[in-house]
Order: sequence, then structure tokens, then C-alpha cells
Amino acid sequence: MSSSRAAALLGTRISSSATGDVAQKEENTMLKHTAAAIVVAAASALPVLAQDTMMKCDEASMMKMQSDMDAMTDPAMKEKKEMASKEMMMAKDSMMANKMDDCKMHMDNAMKSMGKM
Repeated sequence: MSSSRAAALLGTRISSSATGDVAQKEENTMLKHTAAAIVVAAASALPVLAQDTMMKCDEASMMKMQSDMDAMTDPAMKEKKEMASKEMMMAKDSMMANKMDDCKMHMDNAMKSMGKM
């Protein structure tokens, strides 16, 4: 085998190996970008979901919750409705005492009692 032919073969091997390395690096980069995009999408979706589940401690939310409880007419739901009513009373008391964190907690508990969370 001549040295020029050997050099040509060696050069081909190096370039195909280098091409494989580049392709592998591109694939890794694409996977990293995809994973980063998934993380960003999930992180941005969580606050939106959390806002839906966390009730505000205001008169409008109280009225909405009360109308939802009033709509529970099924006798099988009596226990859940009673528990939700107790939580709503505690939420109203907390709101009157300006304890907004307690109010939100009791409203969330009322929602859970009603099976809305």
C-alpha cells in the first residue's frame, strides 16, 4: 500500500469519525434544548394551575362557593356539604379578622370537601 493511499484512507477515517462526533454533538444539543423547553413549559404552566386551585379570600369567591354548596342537593353529598359549610364559616370568620392566609386555607378545604380539587 502506498503512503498516499494510506494517508487518503486515514484521512477518510478521521473525517468520517469527525463527522460522527459532530452528529453526536448536534444530537446531544438538540436533546438538551428539547429538555430545556419542556422544563420551561412545565414551569410556566404550574402557576396557572395553582391560580385555578387557590381561591381568593374575597366576597365574590365566598358567594361563588356558597352557590356551589347550595347546588349540592344529592342526599349522598350531605356529609360533604356539611363539612364544606363548616369550612366556609371558618373562612368567613378568618376574613372578618383579616387573617387572609387562614381564610384561603379554609376556602381550599371547603373546595376539597366538595370534591372540586
